[in-house]
Amino acid sequence: MSSLATRSRRREETASFQRKRHEANKLARKRWRTSALQDACAVFWHARNSARFWSAAALRRFSVRWQADNLERQPNPPPYVGGYDQPRPHPIHGISWLAIVTMALFCGCLSKPSLVREAFTFATPPVSNAPARTGPVVSIGKISVAAPFDAQALTYRTGNDSYERDPYAGFLVLPEESLAEPVRAYLRNSGDFSAVTESGSSQSSDITLEISVPQLYGDFRDHSHPLAVLRMQFVAFKSVRGKPGKVVFQRDYSANIPLRARTAAALMAGWNEALKQIVTEAATDLKSALK
Repeated sequence: MSSLATRSRRREETASFQRKRHEANKLARKRWRTSALQDACAVFWHARNSARFWSAAALRRFSVRWQADNLERQPNPPPYVGGYDQPRPHPIHGISWLAIVTMALFCGCLSKPSLVREAFTFATPPVSNAPARTGPVVSIGKISVAAPFDAQALTYRTGNDSYERDPYAGFLVLPEESLAEPVRAYLRNSGDFSAVTESGSSQSSDITLEISVPQLYGDFRDHSHPLAVLRMQFVAFKSVRGKPGKVVFQRDYSANIPLRARTAAALMAGWNEALKQIVTEAATDLKSALK
């Protein structure tokens, strides 16, 4: 009997010890979770309060220095509190980039930088050749650019049937107006014509030339090989009493110039090169057709 009682008492003691150890472990895990949560909350609140403090301080510094900078632009600025012998701080000086980023994030989102619109025009070449003494007088009657390339905004081809217009880059004037003077200059520089006049000139002409531009865009379908695309159609009429008569010359020209970069400036440079090639070739062909 004594041995049975001893074994029973030992089992009860072992079970009691295991229950106490389990409860102790459970309590330790609970305390650890509570402590970890408290630490995380403390880190979060500390970071938020620090961000608020630095953003508020940055705003105060920016406001004070912005007001000081504006006072300098006034016709008769009042004396600066620091004295004229001390350098005036710039409005942004002293504000850490961390404070600026934090300030922007707490305002909601980062705003996009302001973009400056770029304006371009076709380049007019300098005078290189004297006009021919006995050549015909050519009058540029009309230059027309087909839609959708007739807008001032630069047009990009992004797919077989998709085009986009650049809201931040365009011609200074309408494309046909930008083309007029360079075309006349290239025809004069060819040395094949005694004069090249514009429509409405008082000088009588022998040939009236009309030019249409069916294509004028940047081809960006191939990202690694962008192109400047220019296509022009020349139609020359024999002038009869100042009016177009019989067609003596008609031909289409096109040029695809590879771009050095995917930028509006590079596209404009490619168009200038394409215009030079086309008009130079057209002048030679027109001279041959008039012989």
